[in-house]
Amino acid sequence: MRSPLGSLWSEPRAPGSRPVGQRDVALLGFVLVAVAEAALRPGLDDRVAQGVVGGLAVTALVWRRARPLLAVAVAVVVPSALALATGTTVELYSVVVLLAVPYGLARWGSGRDVVVGGGLFALQQVVVLATGEPVGDVVGGLVVLAAAVSLGAAVRFRARSRARTAEEVRLRERERIARDLHDTVAHHVSTIAVRAQVGQAVAAAEPERAAAELALIEAEARRTLAEMRGLVRVLRRDGPGAGGPAEALGAAEL
Repeated sequence: MRSPLGSLWSEPRAPGSRPVGQRDVALLGFVLVAVAEAALRPGLDDRVAQGVVGGLAVTALVWRRARPLLAVAVAVVVPSALALATGTTVELYSVVVLLAVPYGLARWGSGRDVVVGGGLFALQQVVVLATGEPVGDVVGGLVVLAAAVSLGAAVRFRARSRARTAEEVRLRERERIARDLHDTVAHHVSTIAVRAQVGQAVAAAEPERAAAELALIEAEARRTLAEMRGLVRVLRRDGPGAGGPAEALGAAEL
């Protein structure tokens, strides 16, 4: 039996993550404006260094889906390095960064990403304590971090459940169509075989009846083809890319 840590370590990345899009760029621009505004407030130590480091940390937002561990590394390692080097805590973080980066790690990252990213976040809190931040502030940061990670994990498992449900519905529908296809083909082919036998039996003595049987065979074959084509169209509509609950946009795409 595998341990919970082993199961987490082998967890694959969540499917469906999209590359950087226009909404990501717009979000980045909004947060950068907020950071720039905060950089102008009086009493800020090492304004230039904090602005550069804070800006780099904010850019991690655009990678939160495609490269969640990279986003965590940029948002955590760079500010922590500044804190260790200068003893100054970066004060230009936006709430969006504090929430979106750990959320993206839990929502989109693999198990390895989550374990390594969690270690980076823990290391960050150690660095914050080492720079003299109050314990209460550190505890508050951990609560925010845990809330963001929990939300990301909840959305991830909800999306997985919806995808599994949609796949089960799709499989049941395919099985039903396969049964219908089998029954349709079996019925019509049996009818065609019987008509053909009748036509052969009366061909010499009753050529007109044999011709009528051939016409019935043709009509039966046309009906069979029409029904089979209808079932195939349903299968194609139900195939990959047809849409469904697993592909709906919403909070799961953040």
